Amino acid sequence: MIEGRIGPGGKRVYRARVYYRGRYVASRTFPRKRDAQEWERRQVESLRSGVWSDPTAGDRPVREWCEIWLNAQPARQPATERKIRGVIAKQIAETFGRRPLVSVRPSEVQAWAAELSRTQSAATARHSLGVLRRVFDYAVRDGVIQRNPAAGIRLSKVQGNDPRPLTHDDLWRLAGQFDAARDRLLVLVAGYCGLRWGELAALRWSDVDLQSRTLRVVRAYSEEAPRSELSPVKNHQARTVPIPAIVSGELADYKAQCNPDGFVFPSEKGTPLRNRNWRRDVFDSAVEVLGRRITPHNLRDTAASLAIQEGASVVAVARLLGHESAATTLNHYAGLFPTDLDDIASRLNAAARLTIAGQRASSDAKESPTKHRPEEATTSRRTLAKHRSPAKTGVPPAGFEPATPALGEPCSIP
Repeated sequence: MIEGRIGPGGKRVYRARVYYRGRYVASRTFPRKRDAQEWERRQVESLRSGVWSDPTAGDRPVREWCEIWLNAQPARQPATERKIRGVIAKQIAETFGRRPLVSVRPSEVQAWAAELSRTQSAATARHSLGVLRRVFDYAVRDGVIQRNPAAGIRLSKVQGNDPRPLTHDDLWRLAGQFDAARDRLLVLVAGYCGLRWGELAALRWSDVDLQSRTLRVVRAYSEEAPRSELSPVKNHQARTVPIPAIVSGELADYKAQCNPDGFVFPSEKGTPLRNRNWRRDVFDSAVEVLGRRITPHNLRDTAASLAIQEGASVVAVARLLGHESAATTLNHYAGLFPTDLDDIASRLNAAARLTIAGQRASSDAKESPTKHRPEEATTSRRTLAKHRSPAKTGVPPAGFEPATPALGEPCSIP
């Protein structure tokens, strides 16, 4: 339906209205009637073919579409939800928040991601780009825009921190620096069981089975929440972890001093222990005495390293640490696993030497079959002499005349 009307400035314009099955769908104003008719025709064809999309949806701001995408996502862990919303509010909205979806170009996204990588970190840039890419993907699937400006943009890989594990000796020396049983056992449990800090802070005595010497990891404590919170761990992070007998014995003595219904490593107020407070109060000074530069997370590296030294497989270490897959474990701790490359080189060297020796022996045998068998050579000479005809006596030939055996026989003519 095309309507003519007087627009701003007194000029005549044409407004196209699209209806589908008696219901209003969309409208748009054009300076020429022909353009209005063409636009109306395309909209009607799209409606009939089932590929129509709101032509004004692409004019929505990026920030508004981020909210639409967030509301359409399945439920996440509170910490994950906070992290994504923080990226949208701080990184995405500041640059693209008020921009219409259709106006964002790939070159702008590339420059934005590169700037984040330079000014903040490669990890922040990759995470922010991933969120923006998923937002635009959702808009493409909904037919709001025709292409994803964040697709195909590559950033440098995030360089992980090298693990800094302690040895058995270092671990026990560190534990000996603490007077309080809580701090000593926290170091030992972290160093032998490999729990994350949030898992250690959320551990309750009901999760510890001293009889079977195991502890169950089912929840984690998040310090990033405004009021801090306990939440269930992800499916692959929930696990049962064995405790060395020497550590479980100390845990049994420590439990007698604690509230059996409370946390295993509580703060002075009985609440979950905060990483920052514990480091400031006791951990950093103890590490400084030993001359090491580590954080509580390196105790998790220690658990992985000690397990690998005792022959644990990649899969076993992944289960101990609560990694989603063994590939994650290899990415972090590949350098800690023993390598058999040196052994392979030794085996290849031995095989090569045997091959060369065999080739030389075969070559010598072809040149002189009896060179290396003197007894066979002697036997051959004797056999040859045995079968040789007896020498004939006669007149030796003169000059170039052939020796005629008949001339050596007695003459029978009288």
